[in-house]
Amino acid sequence: MGRRENAVAADTRQSEALALWLRAQRERRGVTYAAMAKLTGHQFTASALSRGANGKVPSRRPVLAYTAACDADTREAIRLWKAARRAEEERRRRAGISPEFRDLAVSLRSVMTHPDLIDSSAKLHDVMVEMRAREGQHSLSDLQKAAGRTPRRPTAPAAQEQPQRHPQR
Repeated sequence: MGRRENAVAADTRQSEALALWLRAQRERRGVTYAAMAKLTGHQFTASALSRGANGKVPSRRPVLAYTAACDADTREAIRLWKAARRAEEERRRRAGISPEFRDLAVSLRSVMTHPDLIDSSAKLHDVMVEMRAREGQHSLSDLQKAAGRTPRRPTAPAAQEQPQRHPQR
């Protein structure tokens, strides 16, 4: 095997668990990152595969490629990846909420996703965002940024531009 890897630098326990699991699979298989790149048909470089196990949550494709190259359990990889994505999204959300209200915000979010409480397109949007986060999927704004577009945000009717009134002459 090549040189020793750096310590895992994860923001959440779940992303650390994913990184350590991926590293354990590579060690179990006894392959270098260069060999893994070759095993994936060079879909990913050795450095990209290495970054996939550094503690930052990678996208789904490198995790699947890593798993295939190491002949590891795909279901377990996806389970760990989803948990890491969910924890990362929750960490981002909590960062914007004052500490004394964090537990309340989490409780309210889970209650407000009940289908009987969705009565507007804005609530439906929020529930869909929550469901994507739960499944470990990228948010729409992340996808738009990756595509080089500026994320669009829906505007509330009150925030829409009001016609200007001109004084009568």
